[in-house]
Amino acid sequence: MNTPDSVVIAGDEVAVDTAIPLAEGWNMVAYFPDTEIEAPDAFAKIEDVLIHAKDGEGHFYLPAREFNNIPPLQRGLGYQVKVREAVDLVWNIQE
Repeated sequence: MNTPDSVVIAGDEVAVDTAIPLAEGWNMVAYFPDTEIEAPDAFAKIEDVLIHAKDGEGHFYLPAREFNNIPPLQRGLGYQVKVREAVDLVWNIQE
């Protein structure tokens, strides 16, 4: 663009309890809730099939090793998630 301008995107907000279908293997997911949350809490509903989660800056969460160095998940960021079988991810947000 040669001159400053703005973009307006219209649409409905995604509900916090919207299921995100994950395929076996690697997936990319968007974190859309307003609430920041630690990775172990965010992925608690799928921890039995979760192998690995990581952010775009090299931080990662390994539930089997009880290791997490991902900063709290933030709205608008994407995360890579590896699962051992297909599952629906619903963010574990307390209402």
